[in-house]
Formats: sequence, C-alpha cells, structure tokens
Amino acid sequence: MSYVDFLKKYNQLDSKSNEDTLDLFLLIKILNKDKNRIITISLVALIFSIIYALNKKPVWEGQFQIVLAQEQNNVFSNLGLNGINSSLFSSLPQSKNKLTEVEILKSPSVLMPIFEEIKKEKSKKLKKENALENWKYSSWAKDSLEINLKNRTSILNISYKDKDKELVLPTLNKLTKTYEKYSTRTRRNELKEGLTHTANQIQIYKNKLSNLFQEFEKISLEQNIFLIFDSESGPNGITNTEKTRINATKNISEIDFHLEQLKNSSEDSDEVLNIVLSFPVPIQQTKSFIILQTKIDSIMELQKREDKAKQIYKEEDILTRNIIKTKKEAVQSLKKQAQVYLTDLKLYQNSKKDSAIRPSKILTKYKELKYEIDIAQATLLNLEKTFNALKLEKAKSEKPWELITSPTLIDSPIAPNKKLIVFTGTFSIFLLSCIFTLLKAFIKKELYDKEIISRIIGSPLLLDLTKKEDLELDENISLLIKSGLFISNVEELSFVELGNINKDNLIMLLEKFEAVANKNNSITLNNLEESKGKLILIVSLGDITLEKLKIALKKIYLKDKEILGWISI
Repeated sequence: MSYVDFLKKYNQLDSKSNEDTLDLFLLIKILNKDKNRIITISLVALIFSIIYALNKKPVWEGQFQIVLAQEQNNVFSNLGLNGINSSLFSSLPQSKNKLTEVEILKSPSVLMPIFEEIKKEKSKKLKKENALENWKYSSWAKDSLEINLKNRTSILNISYKDKDKELVLPTLNKLTKTYEKYSTRTRRNELKEGLTHTANQIQIYKNKLSNLFQEFEKISLEQNIFLIFDSESGPNGITNTEKTRINATKNISEIDFHLEQLKNSSEDSDEVLNIVLSFPVPIQQTKSFIILQTKIDSIMELQKREDKAKQIYKEEDILTRNIIKTKKEAVQSLKKQAQVYLTDLKLYQNSKKDSAIRPSKILTKYKELKYEIDIAQATLLNLEKTFNALKLEKAKSEKPWELITSPTLIDSPIAPNKKLIVFTGTFSIFLLSCIFTLLKAFIKKELYDKEIISRIIGSPLLLDLTKKEDLELDENISLLIKSGLFISNVEELSFVELGNINKDNLIMLLEKFEAVANKNNSITLNNLEESKGKLILIVSLGDITLEKLKIALKKIYLKDKEILGWISI
C-alpha cells in the first residue's frame, strides 16, 4: 500500500470504527476483560454494606387512631343557625374540611411543644446541651411523624418513628393529649368568639333601631303619616294617606255612577226614589243632605196620600190629580237636590283625596325606614336567639375527639431493612463499576470487535486464539503454515505485537509456530522498528485502542511493509 493510500485509509478509520451499532456481546467482552476489578470492587462494596447495615440503629414505630368530628364546621353550623344573616358572622372562623384539619394538626402551632420536649430529652441523653440546636421542626415532622386520613372515613391514623425506643410511647401519649386539648380548645375558642361577636352585633342593631325609630317618628309627626293594619292592608300595613286616597277615589267613582243613574232616570217617582235611597250616608249630615232627606220624606208622605185618595176617589177627581201633580213636582225637585247633594259630596271627597297627597320622596323615605326597621328588628331577634343558643352550648360538657385505638408500640423495628441495604449498596456499586468500565472503553476507543479491526488493518484475521484450547491451537497453526498463502509469500516472517500482551502467551505462541514450521521459514518476534519481511500482527482484544492502532499502521505503511494478516489473542 502506498503512503497516499494510507492517508486516505487513515482519514477513514474514525468513521469505520463508528459505523457499527452497539452489540450486546461486545459489551459483555468489555466487561469480561475487566471482570476481576469489577468483582473486587463489588466484594468491597458488599463488605462495607454489611458493616453499614449491622451498625445502623433500628427505628421503632408506634401508632394510634382517633375519629375526627363528622362535621368540621363552626359553632353556628352545629347549632343550626347558619341561615341567620350569615354575613354578620363572616369575620368568625369558617368551616374547615377534613384535609385542612389534618394540615393544622401537623403544624407547629399544635405540635411545637412536643417537638421542644423531645429535643430537650435527646439533648440530655447526648449530654450536650446544644447538640440539637440546628434540628428543625420541619425535619422532625417529615422524618418522624405520619398523619393521614383513612380513605373515605373520618379516622385519622397517627404514627411516630424514633431510633430511641423509650421515646416512642411517651410521645404518642403526648400527641393524644395534645389532640384532645386541640379539639375542645377549637370549640371553646369558637364559642367565645361567637358570644363576643354576637353581643357586639346585638348592641350595633339596638343602636341602629333607635336611630331608625327617631327618624321614622319625626317623619310621621311632621307629615301626619301613620300605618293602618286591617284586613285590606295585609301584614305590612298601609299608610293613612294611602288609605284615604284609595277610599276617596272609590267614593268618587261611586258618586259618578249615581250621577249617571240620575241623568238617565225617568220621572217615575219609584225609580228616582230607589236611586236616591242607595246614596252613601255621610258621617256628618250636611245642609244638602238634610234638604234631600226632607224631600224624600215629603215624597213618601205624598205617596201615602195618593194611595189613600185612590181608595176613596177616582183618578179623574181633582183632589187625586192635584196630589199626583204635587208629587211629580216633588220628584223633580228631589232629583235636582240629589244632584246638588252628590256634587257637594264629590267636592268633599276630592278635598279629602287632595289633603292625603304627600311628596313622593317623603313617602319613599317613610317606606324605606319602615322596611329597614322590620329587617333590623328581625335581625336583632335572631341575634338574641343566637346569643342564648351559644350560652346554652357553652354550658354543655366538652367532648374531645374519640380515641379508637390506644397508643401502641410495634414489637419489632420497622427499619433498617438490612437485606435491602446490602443488596442496594452492592448492586449500585457493581452497576457503577460496569458503567465506568464501559465508559472508559468507549472514551479510549478500545477495540474489541474483530471485524472492525480487520477492516481497519485491511488484512484478514488469520487466527482467533481468544477461545481456543491447546490441541485446537496446534491444529490451526499447522493449517496456517501449510496454507498456500503462507508458503508462497513468506520468506522471512515477522510477528509484531500490538497492545499489552502477556509475554508468556507470546512465547508459547511462537514455540507452537516453530514446532510445526518448515526449517526454511524464519519466524521471529520483533518490535515494529526491527521487523523484516512480511508482517503478522498479534493483537490483544481490548488492550489496543483505535489511536494506538492508527499510529502503528501509519509506521507500517510508511515503511512500505506488507501485512499478511493478524492474530487475535
């Protein structure tokens, strides 16, 4: 091969070496080559893992269960008073759901005293006052406490873990007492706040009502307005002015109806008399009404005289005719007087209607004040009911959350899992050793694949001695020496080693070649500079890197040496 050809080949070595995909067998070869170191490191890791597991302190755990209140609501929910103008109590503690309650139970506001006691106790045992100065509540709660709700229930599971077995049960007992106090403390605080708040609201509404009544009474006196409650006004009542206007309007309509009747009536005395007798009678008799009454009486008297005359005399008689004529005139006079009376009565009703008119702003203000007074009175009544109910609730005996299982210490430690520690420690170091070996091989570009090496060298693999037994080795060497390729091309043959090959293996290989070789063949082991004739490269898989192979091939091609093939060992 010429030097120019070598340069082309040299520039392609990297790409050729990277063309092949990752091969599982190749990985096994890499690991197998470094197996002694991997096994040694893994054994050391095993020993240290066992020592670590044996020296790790056991962790003890205790547990208990409590039942949270079914409804985590404020006092007003429990009293059934939430519907009472709930906006008045918006500043009070609101209802808590169970998840919120659990988070509160984990918080420092509840458990900090217990943490401080444990911290002090541990410091005493360590005989160092400030030994745990940097120990934080969050770390203790995260590592030692487990508080959670049982799925779809109100049961709270509480467990405590500690390396000091003697501290577990006392701590659990402290937790039960703390939670019992918390459950009743919450109720007491809610009742106290509820009573104080309700008392304040009662006073506020009393003051508000006093001001409303003063303003309401002022308008009533100044405008002569008051409420009337009757069957027609409904439960909210009606103002006297409205009542007056309604009645006046109704009376005016009735008067207009009677006037229309009179206008359309005939001269018949009975008809006119019936109409007049249906007129409303005034509370106070007016002059027109007295005259009207006199005329009615006169007509009724004339009616009697006419009936009596007809019994004695004939209708054609002058006496009867005079009575009838007088009666007719009286009916006409009555009709006119009735119109006068109705007109006076209508004027009177219109004056009453006008006197009842008040400015719309005054009436609106009056009604608004009345509405506000009603609302304030109802609210005050409810507040007083609430206040009394809260006092009764406060007088009841306090019941803490129910403890359904007593604090119990588990018989055996829950940690450490020594087998898991040993397995995890050993396996992780073994895995890291394998990864390190593979990374080292790929970073250094160590060559393990015979096909890639053949392509890089440009010559065939003559012998693969990586897995051959002695008997098979002799047979392969004999076949190679007797082959036409070996006999025809080799006058003086040089073996050149590439990589860190064991010297004993090289000497053994040459001895076997000499044992079966022809005496005319000169087989020598040389370094690259001293080599003569044609070359057979001896390559130790994994001990030769791509870079070292490049450098060796460059020297070979520069010396214009011919490579007959190569042997893997």
